[in-house]
Amino acid sequence: MKPMKYFEISELLNPDIMQILSLEACWMLIPQHIRYGLDKLRELYGAPITINNSNYKNSGIRTQNCTEGATYSAHKCNRGLIAFDLKCKDQDKLRNIIENNYSELHISEVENYIFCPTWTHIAFSAERPSKLRV
Repeated sequence: MKPMKYFEISELLNPDIMQILSLEACWMLIPQHIRYGLDKLRELYGAPITINNSNYKNSGIRTQNCTEGATYSAHKCNRGLIAFDLKCKDQDKLRNIIENNYSELHISEVENYIFCPTWTHIAFSAERPSKLRV
């Protein structure tokens, strides 16, 4: 059985991570609340959501020594958060879904949309947040 309904592990991790870890170890980097949150978000959105693909390799979990992004980026699993950059055809629809369902989805942060007009940066937390932090 596939660990997620809509996403492959290669969409969630930087390829450098996948080269050094087994498939089982790679999936261990994706906690159950994130698996649930991403799949549920995809269902609510009703269309494909892209994280990593042939054009993007750092939109999911990155290595600690990755030079892209901040040193303590949630993409590098810092601050108790795990971040993903989501690309889709209708960012406004996706953002509306996130804003109305963040607690159920375990999404605790979104980056200000002004700074990422063509994608949506989200960060998951293990606890259900009571407020969505921008």
